[in-house]
Amino acid sequence: MNYFMLFSNLAMFICMAVSFTYGVVRFFKKGKALYLQMIVGGLGCMMLGRAFQFITLLTRGMLPTGFHVGWLGIAGSFVFFLSANYGQMDRLLDDGAKENRKYRLLGFLAPLLIAGIYGLVFLFDIRLESVIVYGVMTAIIMFASYFNLKHFIFPDVEFGIIRSIRGYNLIALLLGVLSVGEIILLLWNKTLPLLILYVAICAVSIAIVPILEKGVKKWTI
Repeated sequence: MNYFMLFSNLAMFICMAVSFTYGVVRFFKKGKALYLQMIVGGLGCMMLGRAFQFITLLTRGMLPTGFHVGWLGIAGSFVFFLSANYGQMDRLLDDGAKENRKYRLLGFLAPLLIAGIYGLVFLFDIRLESVIVYGVMTAIIMFASYFNLKHFIFPDVEFGIIRSIRGYNLIALLLGVLSVGEIILLLWNKTLPLLILYVAICAVSIAIVPILEKGVKKWTI
């Protein structure tokens, strides 16, 4: 049994469970914005993904190669994050004005960075199935990261709505980078880099809801 991976996934599960529970208590109330609830839902997906990995390691001693439900939980979390920023929230800040074109273009730097990290998988001898699974998950994170960076750098609008969610978007972008980085470090199979990455994921998971809450306390709709 890989005790390092076992306890690492347990630690991440606990951090995400604490953050998810706090988010449910704070944001799943009448009158709270769906935007906030979707982000908490994303944390719940990621928490379930880590729970699957922990339980699988505990009962079987190793994780399946290629696709498994744990990866689905992590990918699902970024579908929630993407859905929160896409559509109404994006239209609220971006009316399509020509003077804001540079911010739309700069937003592509995030998916390009993540694609570059994913490209490192080709340095390792892995099965095609794994390449496809990792690629699909990375593509979802890339889409989410575009809106995270765009909403982080975009000029503020009335009522300070964009300013209020900048902190969240920055930390969600960091979580995306860390999630793709985990793929590479798992393939590299070095304990110290993985430990540093897992500590960072724990810290980000704990911080995401309080940062979001602090930003939206004066949110006016």
